[in-house]
Amino acid sequence: MAAAAGPEARGAALYDTHVHLADAAYGPALGAVLAGMGALDIAAACVSTTAADSALAVRLAARHARVLAFAGVHPDAAGGGTAAIRRLVEAGGVSGIGEVGLDPTVTDGAGYARQRAEFGELLEIAERHGLPVSVHSRKSADDVMDMLSSHGVRAALHWFDGNRRQLARAMDMGAYVAFGPVSVYAADKRSLIARADPSLVLAETDGPVRFSRCFAGMPAQPCHVPSVVLCMARSRRVAYGEMREALAANSRRWLGI
Repeated sequence: MAAAAGPEARGAALYDTHVHLADAAYGPALGAVLAGMGALDIAAACVSTTAADSALAVRLAARHARVLAFAGVHPDAAGGGTAAIRRLVEAGGVSGIGEVGLDPTVTDGAGYARQRAEFGELLEIAERHGLPVSVHSRKSADDVMDMLSSHGVRAALHWFDGNRRQLARAMDMGAYVAFGPVSVYAADKRSLIARADPSLVLAETDGPVRFSRCFAGMPAQPCHVPSVVLCMARSRRVAYGEMREALAANSRRWLGI
């Protein structure tokens, strides 16, 4: 059973569609991170990498109305976690599935087959419960999209790093593509943003990943989303407010709220 989003999440001005808020790296700073979300009217999809991480995300979302819990098993942890994810979803409190997907850079051939099997099981859970999916697709965009084509889910390709052909394929199949803080200083990302269907673009931070340049190597957090939105607005040559409203509408549509 999917979680019902409260008014703080349904009507937020900004959305961080992929952030690991339950990660221990935030530690005692988490309270300040959550306060910043309130000050900037940001809601966040708190994604997970293991079954244990997923349970933490559910508990965090139960305490904070701006947090939406996503349950999942990251491809580098693939191997037997889907039963626990299924139980969490059926118990309620889960708003999406993620971070899930494929990554050939962290495993051998046998491990990649295991990733594919688990990813398929997690997509079936998402499809059965009508949940959005946040997908890891590093060096695997075509394989991921092949699998997504067999499931009726609202998928977002997190930290999209595909090429123009893969971007066009994602757009054709109605998959969302998410971009984060690296776009602020990476010309190739801004080029993809400019070419993407504006109704299928999302903003994210992937915190606590650290970014350089203007972000000074600090752990990313939802308060960095306005910088991503400004980058997107400039890439698409529209006003910041127009871009923010479009991204909010896209995020709600993807989240199903």
